[in-house]
Amino acid sequence: MTLPDVPPPTGDELSTLFRGLRESGTRPVILSFMSNYAEGYVPGQLSSKYPLLLSELRDEDAFYLSKDELFRKCEQVLSPSVSRMTKFSW
Repeated sequence: MTLPDVPPPTGDELSTLFRGLRESGTRPVILSFMSNYAEGYVPGQLSSKYPLLLSELRDEDAFYLSKDELFRKCEQVLSPSVSRMTKFSW
């Protein structure tokens, strides 16, 4: 049995496929690897008793802070997380 030659999908065909998958109401794992569709696959904070995820702490402006400013920013960001963690009993 000889299989027919099938050309690779075009960019429009792939876009239609991925858009259809996103709109299907399911969460196909392939979309988690596609930058245009991956935002729905980023986990959120599990609950208030756990610290924030590193992805939620990202701040592009922090790159331009001085060392002292960066330490102050870290203290501001981490202070609520640390207090939540100390209340959590292991």
